[in-house]
Amino acid sequence: MDNIAQLLYLYGIGYEYHKYTGDHVVFDHQTRLQALQECGVDVSNLDEINTLNFELDIAKWLTPVEAITLVCKETPTITIRVDADFAN
Repeated sequence: MDNIAQLLYLYGIGYEYHKYTGDHVVFDHQTRLQALQECGVDVSNLDEINTLNFELDIAKWLTPVEAITLVCKETPTITIRVDADFAN
């Protein structure tokens, strides 16, 4: 998947749908890019596209546990499974 295609996916901008009449509608690439631009994305800036892809897809996986976790229990416990590579 190329960078633009990934960003379109992450923003939820599809390429086709079926109308209530049953007609199949396919959006051309330019229309999808315009939708991305309406979301405030500069589609000509590869650095911005890469940064957004990172923030929307990858960054959330780099924080295995939220900074604050509330537990309502007499004896709070939390189990965290960490890959052995990250344990050191």
